[in-house]
Amino acid sequence: MRRYYHILGLKPEATKREIKQAYRQLSKKYHPDNNQGSEIYTSKFIQIQQAYEYLIKTPQPKTTDNKYTHATPSPKVRPIVPTIHHFRTNKSTINVLEPFVIEWNCTNADWVEITQFGKQKPAGQIVG
Repeated sequence: MRRYYHILGLKPEATKREIKQAYRQLSKKYHPDNNQGSEIYTSKFIQIQQAYEYLIKTPQPKTTDNKYTHATPSPKVRPIVPTIHHFRTNKSTINVLEPFVIEWNCTNADWVEITQFGKQKPAGQIVG
């Protein structure tokens, strides 16, 4: 995109109006009819047309001038982090055929993955 601004002799901050003015001025200067159909002028004219078409069709970023707007900057948004409120079990190791209970409670999570039991709801209990 910078190349297009360069072709028209503009800075990247140029407005649509400045782009149109530069295009009109350069297209008159490099038009093949005004330069006996020279290939050099013709290729330059084509580059000018391509640059103009691209820059006019490309939306420009909106700028805010603090002189006229009194907007306050938005606060930084903090990511939502899942929180484990508690995770309890009545056994440190689980042996086959022994009863056990696992309880948990989490917030800001769609699901919790408990090894050997897979995806579970954010709060729950497994009795086995």
